[in-house]
Amino acid sequence: MNDLDMLRTMRADAPSPAEDRLAAGRERLRAAAQPLGPGHRLPGQARPGYRRPAYRRPAMTLASGLAVGALAAAAVLVSRPAPPAPPAIRLVSAAQVLNHAASAALARPALTVRPHQWVYEKGIKSAGTRSFTMASWTRFDGQESASFEHGKLVFYPGTSQDVALLATPEAAAGFLASLPTDPAALLAIIYNKADAQPRDQWVSKNRDARAFSFLMTVMWNAPAGVPPEHQAAAFRALAKIPGVTVQTGVADAAGRPAIGLTFKTGNGLNGTFFLDPHTYTVSGLGYQGAGLARIAIAVVDKPGQT
Repeated sequence: MNDLDMLRTMRADAPSPAEDRLAAGRERLRAAAQPLGPGHRLPGQARPGYRRPAYRRPAMTLASGLAVGALAAAAVLVSRPAPPAPPAIRLVSAAQVLNHAASAALARPALTVRPHQWVYEKGIKSAGTRSFTMASWTRFDGQESASFEHGKLVFYPGTSQDVALLATPEAAAGFLASLPTDPAALLAIIYNKADAQPRDQWVSKNRDARAFSFLMTVMWNAPAGVPPEHQAAAFRALAKIPGVTVQTGVADAAGRPAIGLTFKTGNGLNGTFFLDPHTYTVSGLGYQGAGLARIAIAVVDKPGQT
């Protein structure tokens, strides 16, 4: 299961967007996410008939009209022991956890990122019993991304669509930074954004579910560059959305203990966003055994740096 399929199943009950809206992104994703079967080759080894894709960091369009920025598809298949069984899943107060997350965000130092700096991401994608370690560099303004191909750093251009869909770090961070820091006022804008989407792109008929999906997606797309007070306001706004469910005793795609954020069942949102239980940053996505976990984030001056 690739990232697009995983995110689609997270809102499986919702109608699909118009075909012409998804065609270009689907082709980029298909080219980027070449399946690794039993006879896969590690980076540096040629694969018969392989043609290098023109773009490796797809922006995956959701029915909400947003897009989720993916880690680069340069991947190494790794084996790892099964994580120890987590403690029993326990529902806890969403308001309590998300207000803790807001306090943690306020305690982090402000990080200013220049447009020409790069966001380095390392992550683990899991599907069934297989895991893939991935790494990428994305220029903060989204103009370029880079990853290693056969031991060589290769660059790929961004698109204006990624910016429009808030799929680049700068676009997502800029949107969050433009919102008021009063949680109620912030949430009013998020509801208006969710309502403004065409009905055939709604992730759910439930207005609260759409607001949750929209805000969590933007927060995932902004791993750096959001002022602490705006991060805190976003978490406090999430706490005000009826239907948000918080679980402890879950694990992310890297096997790490995590806090799961979901929406009440029966509303078209079937997946989980994960928070790191120590830093309360948004650290992963998951759906029925498939997942994506961020294990490192850094702001660097050029690709290749970590």
